[in-house]
Amino acid sequence: MAAVGEVTEIVSSEASMDRPTKYEYPLKDKITYTLDGHVETAEFFELRAPTSRNRRECALLKQSFFVALKEQQTSVTDEEREKAKERLSETEDEDLTLDGDEILAIMSMAGGIELDKVIDLSVKLFTNGAAFVDARVKVNQQHIDRLSYDDLESMTGEYLKTFLLRSALDNLRQT
Repeated sequence: MAAVGEVTEIVSSEASMDRPTKYEYPLKDKITYTLDGHVETAEFFELRAPTSRNRRECALLKQSFFVALKEQQTSVTDEEREKAKERLSETEDEDLTLDGDEILAIMSMAGGIELDKVIDLSVKLFTNGAAFVDARVKVNQQHIDRLSYDDLESMTGEYLKTFLLRSALDNLRQT
């Protein structure tokens, strides 16, 4: 029996039904891990929506993206901006969004963003309950150390896209 005030289950509201709670990131370079004394080969990392336990890392990651985006927008000329708007209006793709790699590329190009700190924040997030190897084992530092850097960067970008920037990117697309 749960104590008064203890969270036993999270009940989704209607408003949150369209927000994803999990995302399977397929590993480009497989890693091995141990489960019940057996060596397994990981196929994917299950990324889970952040909780308030991850608030600091999430806030700093989200803020870093918007700092980078603002820096990019101020470096683009009015003519380049108009050409981009024309191309966007000509496309019929309703799902036109940035992917995880593009999000990290934007952040990498920003002079005001230290990418190593962004990656360190994502590692802290992933090892604090936001990622599970094959949806079975909580990610720890050993798992992270075995990942290829490409997977770590892409996974960071996908996490940002799926959980932290989703509504903001949708709003930007509509403007």
